[in-house]
Amino acid sequence: MRFGAGVFGGLAAGLTVIGIKLATGAVTLADVLVDRLLFLVPIDLFSLGVRLLEGWAKVVFYLAVLFLLAAAGGLAGLALGPVSPVAGVLGAGVGGWVVLGVVVLPLLGAGLFGAGLTGGPVVVGLGLLATCLAYGLGLSLAWRLVGAAGEAGFDPGRRRLLAGLGAGAVLVAAGGVLLRLLNPAGSQGGGLAVPLTPEEALPPEITPNDQFYIVSKNIVDPTVDLSRWRLEVRGLVDRPLTLTYDEVRRLPAREEIVTFECISNEVGGDLISTARWRGVPLAYLLDQAGLRPGARKVVIRAWDDYSTAIPVEKATHPDTILAYEMNGETVPHKHGFPLRLVAPGLYGMKNPKWVTAIEAVDYDYLGFWEQRGWSDRAVIKTMSEIIVPSRTLAVRNPGPVRLGGVAFGGDRGIVRVELSFDGGQTWRQAELRPAFSPYSWVLWTAEWNPPPGSYRVVVRAVDGSDEVQDPTPRPPLPDGATGYHVITVRVREV
Repeated sequence: MRFGAGVFGGLAAGLTVIGIKLATGAVTLADVLVDRLLFLVPIDLFSLGVRLLEGWAKVVFYLAVLFLLAAAGGLAGLALGPVSPVAGVLGAGVGGWVVLGVVVLPLLGAGLFGAGLTGGPVVVGLGLLATCLAYGLGLSLAWRLVGAAGEAGFDPGRRRLLAGLGAGAVLVAAGGVLLRLLNPAGSQGGGLAVPLTPEEALPPEITPNDQFYIVSKNIVDPTVDLSRWRLEVRGLVDRPLTLTYDEVRRLPAREEIVTFECISNEVGGDLISTARWRGVPLAYLLDQAGLRPGARKVVIRAWDDYSTAIPVEKATHPDTILAYEMNGETVPHKHGFPLRLVAPGLYGMKNPKWVTAIEAVDYDYLGFWEQRGWSDRAVIKTMSEIIVPSRTLAVRNPGPVRLGGVAFGGDRGIVRVELSFDGGQTWRQAELRPAFSPYSWVLWTAEWNPPPGSYRVVVRAVDGSDEVQDPTPRPPLPDGATGYHVITVRVREV
């Protein structure tokens, strides 16, 4: 019964954590646990899990955190035994808060009461206190229910069964609520708009904001409090800057059309989109702050404690910007409001959302994903994809088969797309639509009149440096996927 009562309290604490996260976006104990546990998972296993679970990965992990809090609560319940409401609040609640804030969080590298996290010790500490009080109240409530069952004449076996059933019911209910609230859609690809055939369509050159792909390290993305938000420019600079959002928007701005691709995008995947971005050049901010000659990298820090770094040469390129507009609108929350870095030619992991600080350093800084085994350079590899038709296709002869897709070469551009209808033995050129910018994908189309038979249709691209796309099949980890996209087409005679 002690364990069951503790599990009940642990579930109450877990639901409180989820409620705080969903309501405020503040950093919680669960975020710290998730962040630290990721270090214990081998990167190959982590990558495999993300690919297998796709949009369910975060929900599954959050349920696992809920389970762990319930188990930890159960173990604590074994040690605490029966508690009254007062003892639950003062002992398990306040006492647990002190232990977690003074001992556990510092051991996890988060500082005293989360002083090293976004929001600081006040916001994190209050959330932690609410979580611990929920555990204490849940624990004491469970024991009151057990006591009431005893007074009603239930034997110990039935009381243990009732306690277990109660905890199980809470866990099932919590899982159901979580699935509804989080709506697992871990990634979104570009939408269909420009008809190519009656059945299929190519994506638009500019991806609408609500169809732009989404990938995030967070279980629930943060909600930025603009009244507290500031952009800091610091580190190896002569004149550190601290700017409000309105001050940033009054600075000189430029507009860039840039395609983003996630480094975890598979060959033929849809984690790629294009937008028109507007913001302040990062080079302007660094110049105003007086960037010192010894700087090697520029670290970009975000509201959700994410960080990465780019070479000084990339940071000072005139086309690298901190964007506050996306396709003519304020950057949506899910895409990084109030500021998102746009560094053309680098994978999405190098373009953080919710930017809060720019820090020039003289050492080889490794950020969140880089420490977990992903590429530090993260330069986009040349890719091409067949979108139309989107799968293995059977067609009837005669009549042309219309094909189409996208190709992308990062900041190198695309000069040629080629198709093979015999598995790569011979190649013919596709027709390219004009690129919207040097940093955007190109759409390609082709028409093909095949005789009856079965065909492996392969696509490849040649980038602006006249380099042919790498044909070697490789998974995304650690540098981005390579290999040709292939579909099968079977043509039958009418």
